[in-house]
Amino acid sequence: FIFPYISYGNLIWGSNYKSRIQSIYKLQKRALRVITFSNYRTSSKPLFKRLEILNVFDLTKFQLCELVYKHSNSMLPDIFCNLFMSVDSVHNYNTRSRSNKCLFLPRQNLNFGKFGVKFAGVTSWNELPTDIKTSSSHSIFKKQLKSYLLSQ
Repeated sequence: FIFPYISYGNLIWGSNYKSRIQSIYKLQKRALRVITFSNYRTSSKPLFKRLEILNVFDLTKFQLCELVYKHSNSMLPDIFCNLFMSVDSVHNYNTRSRSNKCLFLPRQNLNFGKFGVKFAGVTSWNELPTDIKTSSSHSIFKKQLKSYLLSQ
């Protein structure tokens, strides 16, 4: 019952100051403790792992990375074709970013710009291991990404 309320529009409002999302995170932890009949002082991190539920911060990363994966594999409508740029399209030098399938990080002068989908999506994508980025199918990508985020 709670997941749809947290995930709806998370791509837009999820990449924001941590202090603004903290209240939602606290409510999510409280709901998790109620679901598991745990004490209110129980650590929530093992509960998230045991139930395989992503917290609100990891859910944002998950949705951003899924958007970038769909973009890089041409699963999005044509209007999104210029949303992200690969490092290959910027320069032809052999760099770690190019060999790790990283995307070009657009320059942002203000913190406000860092919360946009373009910047936050590229940042989340570039932090992923290469084997997850090069998954053969969308369902395998989602499984690997979720297990990666739960293991952190």
